[in-house]
Amino acid sequence: MAPMVDKSHNVSITSVPDKSLHNARKVILPDGSKAYTVMDLRYRDRIDPLSTDLLLSFDRRASEYWKDDTGKYEIFSSNYRFVKSGEAVGGGCASFYKDDHAIEVKTGSGLWLGSCGDLGSFNIEFRLKAGEIREGSVLFSRTGYFSGLKKGIEIKIRGGVIVAYLHNIFQTESGRWKSAVLSRGKKIRPGKWYHFSLSYDRITGKLAKSLKGQEEDVLYLTSTGSPSEGVFFPAFGYRKSLDEELLCHDLPVVAIGENYSGLIDEFRISHSSMEELK
Repeated sequence: MAPMVDKSHNVSITSVPDKSLHNARKVILPDGSKAYTVMDLRYRDRIDPLSTDLLLSFDRRASEYWKDDTGKYEIFSSNYRFVKSGEAVGGGCASFYKDDHAIEVKTGSGLWLGSCGDLGSFNIEFRLKAGEIREGSVLFSRTGYFSGLKKGIEIKIRGGVIVAYLHNIFQTESGRWKSAVLSRGKKIRPGKWYHFSLSYDRITGKLAKSLKGQEEDVLYLTSTGSPSEGVFFPAFGYRKSLDEELLCHDLPVVAIGENYSGLIDEFRISHSSMEELK
């Protein structure tokens, strides 16, 4: 196989058997010969309703977002500048920089973000390119207070590091509610693209945050701190004891991009841990 670069700076590889194609497409070059180019791997082209809960590809203008790309969630408000860019997956992304820029999503009952039962395994991921580092930027927030406790998930920028806060959503074997914070990691640099993910494995209790595919901080939410030993129960719902039914006190609006300066692309929540998605 011989890689070739055409005038548009696309890399093509010739002499690949058709049966070997995966995430690639065949093209005919100006001289009539065949070549193959890598396809744009945006999530919207391969939505699995059984594993994808929420998807915002940001491939369209803010005024065109009435529902997310899965069609499950209603958009409460959408305010950002649509940017066409070859660096963005799908050719477009959202630019946030004004004080009122953000996207807010309704958390309907029956959906993962509005559930009160067992959250199971999950993965929250997105691509971002900060224009400047604003302390306390909200990349994602789903929190409520009506139970008397702050409950939910927040992903923020603190000291240049993307930090994940999980407030009182893990119930121990004794019925107590626990929080978790993943704060270790490298500082992000303005003007550089990163892929971030926050993942929880319901089988092992492993909670991990990753940047550019590399795990930065890991906790095991278990009774012993070891994998699979008394895994804590994750839920947005609330109950005082294990004998009670979980109640949905909160259905807060999800916020993305509040007080943030930069680009966000391909925001996805999945019903699987990062290990299961690989």
